[in-house]
Amino acid sequence: PLVPDEGLEALQIPTFSLVDQNGKPVDHSVFDGRVTILDFSFTNCPFVCPGMTAAMLMLQSELVGTGVRFASISVDPKNDTPEAIRAHADARGVDHERWTWMTGDEAEIRRIVSQSLMFELQDDPTRPITLPDGSVMNNIIHPSRLFLVGPDRRVLALYAFNDPDAIAALRERATAAARLSASPGAGRR
Repeated sequence: PLVPDEGLEALQIPTFSLVDQNGKPVDHSVFDGRVTILDFSFTNCPFVCPGMTAAMLMLQSELVGTGVRFASISVDPKNDTPEAIRAHADARGVDHERWTWMTGDEAEIRRIVSQSLMFELQDDPTRPITLPDGSVMNNIIHPSRLFLVGPDRRVLALYAFNDPDAIAALRERATAAARLSASPGAGRR
């Protein structure tokens, strides 16, 4: 469970510096020594993000007591302030002890997604989104998979959020990986 799937061996969460849903500095160490399920989303997204968040919330509920943690990185730092992501998370019942939401410098987020993880991250003007204040923003093309990240920040696997079999496989592997990483001698930091 702690060995990356074929083709993902080079993918790793890089060093970074962002802020969490409480406005406190957070860095890559939030992943160290823990098995984490990660997604990239933004609070105003009406397309894939609500489904990804729903899958993450279901897993949050099903993985209580396993040691598996959750992380979300906003791809829309212009609108997703710490206050905005905290309100968004609170409205959905996020367990802030186990789930860290992050936002921050746009260039830093682009570096994480595009350079380190090799995923597309760009504006999509063909799908405008009307914001609550009536203004309009472009949709943002971003990763729409759930990432299983090992305790050494390596990406272990990617899962489709809208495939029940994939979510079941993610739940099983995350549980097994967390159990292994917590055992003595597993290199847990």
